[in-house]
This record gives sequence, structure tokens and C-alpha cells, in this order.
Amino acid sequence: MGMTPSTHNLLREAATAFREHPERFFSYALQTERLPRVASPLVVGGLSQGQHTILSSLNRAVAARKPLYIASGHAMGKDFLAGGIPLWWQTTRYPAKSILTGPTERQVHEITWNELTRHVGRWHPALPPLGGRLTQSKLEWDAEHFILAFTSSQSEQHVGKAQGFHAPNLLIGVTESQAVPNSIKEQLDGLMASGETLFIAIGNPLVTTGWFADGLRRSDHHVVIHLDCETSPNVLENREVIPGLCSRAWVDQKRRAWYADNPNHPLWLSRVKGQLPLTSVDSVFDRDLIARSWQYPLRDRGVRVSLGVDVAEFGDDESVFCCLADGLVRRAHVVLHEFVRGRLENRRERCTHVLRERPDVGSHEFGRRTLAHLDRNATI
Repeated sequence: MGMTPSTHNLLREAATAFREHPERFFSYALQTERLPRVASPLVVGGLSQGQHTILSSLNRAVAARKPLYIASGHAMGKDFLAGGIPLWWQTTRYPAKSILTGPTERQVHEITWNELTRHVGRWHPALPPLGGRLTQSKLEWDAEHFILAFTSSQSEQHVGKAQGFHAPNLLIGVTESQAVPNSIKEQLDGLMASGETLFIAIGNPLVTTGWFADGLRRSDHHVVIHLDCETSPNVLENREVIPGLCSRAWVDQKRRAWYADNPNHPLWLSRVKGQLPLTSVDSVFDRDLIARSWQYPLRDRGVRVSLGVDVAEFGDDESVFCCLADGLVRRAHVVLHEFVRGRLENRRERCTHVLRERPDVGSHEFGRRTLAHLDRNATI
């Protein structure tokens, strides 16, 4: 159903206060204050303090034109907000578009979109009808006013799918951001060149590389929020205040499993504290150790020039080329995996020249895919 100007004017008048106070939009328009909750000073309008912190940061991020990065521990209600924030955006602005994306079909449609659908069903009957036509992945009022959801994998398969959604008022919401490739983030960046925009990246900080981790470190340029499981009302009061949020029993279990062994255990920091760990969950060397290694010269074994390469093979990993001379790192270069083959084609002669200095290069040093490529195309 289309949104007529008169219908939108009524809705806009009713939502004037909601625009400046998103938490009121949730508590009244989406009736979160009526959801089953145990009475607690830690819950206001059906929302936890952490959820209030996020909602109160939305307009600050819009006014400062800063992206909002949210690093969350496990089960802190982030998907609940991710499904409702687009409705707040659409009902307080016109024309407006909201783009929702994430790494998997399950995350985008079975979790985030289902949360949005439930919010739509709770729309307060005293307000003008919400309207719009709701389908599996789109809530549309007219051609210039809609919410659209798709996975980042769909965007990778169809280059440019995440582009072209320009609007005077544009919201971009990314869930499970730690698993969304850098290439998708670059496409989304292109949408925010003009108009009023809000970019929200939500995720568990499980990895220390990639655009999401980098964004969490840039609190000077971004609005950064951390949701700590130990601040959950369920944990603080040791009872189920808000159904579905993490419990004290779960936190205590992870404290014994992770924290007792190592206070800086990457799973404790990322899944419980909502903080970037010193090293990714599946990494061998932490970032601090790698950074410090640059300060020390390597032992000179009489090799004038050597080249170290760690080649990405799957996912959104990156390839690293590191040139050493006289025991010192002279230059390091990082490229996305999809560009590696083209770069090797263009730089084949240079690689061949350098590798003549290293007749002992093996697949374990150079990377299986790159070595095979050079074996086919170069004489070493």
C-alpha cells in the first residue's frame, strides 16, 4: 500500500518526538514497554541500558556524519534493535531508504528480518497505520521509500548490487559485520556521499583484521559502543529480567572456561566483554607481537634480497607481500585475494628477478596457489 502525503503528514506529526528520541519510538510505537519483562531499575521502556545507549547515539552519529560501530558480547539484544531501527528511520523521514545486509541468509532473513516483522506486528494501534507492503525481504511504501534486505554473499555474486540506492535519507545497517567482506563495505561507502545518512555496523569482535575491526579502533572518527555481557540486567540481577539476554550462569561458565585460563583469552574478550581481542580467535600470532617484530632487524644470512608472501585463498582474506633486504623489512604490500592473480601477471618479471636470489623457496614459504601460478608462468 502506497503512502499518501496526507497519511505521511499524520505519521510525521505523531513521530516528531520519536525522531529526537528513538528510545521513545521503541517503547511506545513498537510497544517494547509492554513486552514481558521483570520489573527492574535496569530496564526502562522494555529496553536494557546497553540498548538505550545505542538508541541515544543514533542522532549523534547522524549529526556528526560519523558511522556507528557496535561491538557486542553474546546475546545482548543487538538483533532486536537491528530490526527496529529501520522502522524508526522510515517513519521519521520521507523519502527515505533503509538497506540491511549481513553475511548469511540466516542472519539477514531468519534473524534480523524476522525481528523487523515482529516489530511491525506490534505497531501501536493509537498511531496512524504504519502501512506499506511487507514481503520476505522488503517493506515498501513507494518506489522511493522502502526497507530492503539482502545478504553480502548476494552482492559478491552480483557485483554492484549494494550500489545505486541513493536517497535524501539513507540508513545502512550491517549485522555480523565481522564476517562481511571489505569489498562489500567499499560498495556501501559509495552510497553515503550525499544527503542525511546513518551507517550502523553491528557484530561480535571475533577477528582483529578487516574493516569492522579497523572501525572499532577509530573512536576519534567513529561513534563506537561496546556491549559487555557483564552489564546485562540478567547477569547483574542473576535472574531473567529480559528473556533471551545472556545469563549469569552462561557468563560464569565462560569465565571458568576462558578467563581462568587467560584473562586476555580472545573468546572471553570478544564474546563476553564485547572488546577486540589482542589476537583473532583463529590466529597464531597476535597483532602486538607482529607490530613489535618490525622494530628488530633479522639475522643477516648473506641473502641480499628476499621476498615473503602469505597468499589468501578463501573468503575475504588478504595477501601480504613483504620485501626484505639486508635483514630489514623494506616494504610490505597488502592486496585483496581477488587481485592477487592479476598482480602476479603484471609483476611476474619482478617476482622472477627477486626469486632468483632465493632458490630454496618452497610451497610452505611462498603459498601453494602463488607457487603453482609462478611454476606455470615463470622460470625461476
